Amino acid sequence: MQKPKAKIQPKAKMQPKAPGEWTTGLWGCFSDWGNCITTLFCPCITYGQIANIVQKGKTSVFTEARNYATIMYFTGGCCLYSCFSRSKLRHKYNLPQSPCSLPDCAVQFCCELCALCQEYRELQGRGFNMAIGFDLNPTDEDGMINAASINQVLTQINTLTNQDGTTNAAPASQVMTQADTTNNHQNDHHDDYQE
Repeated sequence: MQKPKAKIQPKAKMQPKAPGEWTTGLWGCFSDWGNCITTLFCPCITYGQIANIVQKGKTSVFTEARNYATIMYFTGGCCLYSCFSRSKLRHKYNLPQSPCSLPDCAVQFCCELCALCQEYRELQGRGFNMAIGFDLNPTDEDGMINAASINQVLTQINTLTNQDGTTNAAPASQVMTQADTTNNHQNDHHDDYQE
C-alpha cells in the first residue's frame, strides 16, 4: 500500500506588522553627543555606518562614506543619496514617515544631520554596535540582531575548550604575553623621554 503524497501547501502571506515607532525623535540629536559631533563635522562617517548596516554589509563603511562625501562635495545633493537608506531602514522596521508624515527625501533635505543622527540612534537602539559594522554584529537572515547569536558568541568566547573537553588556556596566555610585551615596550620609550 502506497502512502499518499503530502501536498505542498503554499506559504501564507505575512500580514504587514502594525506601524512601529522610532526609538528616538528627529530632534533628539543631543542624546548621543559623540554621534552628534561626528555627524556635524563629518556626516559621511555616520552615513557610511548606517548604510553598511541597512544594506546588510554589501558595501563597506568606507565605500559608503566616500560616496557620500564625493556627492556632498561636488553636488551638495547628499540628501537625495541618503534618503534611500532612510527608506530602507523604515521599511525594514516598519517605521512611520516622521515627522508629520513627510516623505524620506523631504526629511533628509530639510534636516539632513538630524535625520542621520536619528537613523544612527535607531540602529543602536535595535542592538547594533555601529562601531563594528554589519559583518561583526550577530544578525539573522533578515539582518536583524539575533539574541541567540549573541549568547552563542559569548559562550564561545567564555568557554575556549579543546576537543577532549579540557579548557584551553593557551589563547588567553598568548594575549597576556602580547599585552605584557606591548606594555614593556611602551615603558622603555617612556623611560627614554624621562632622561
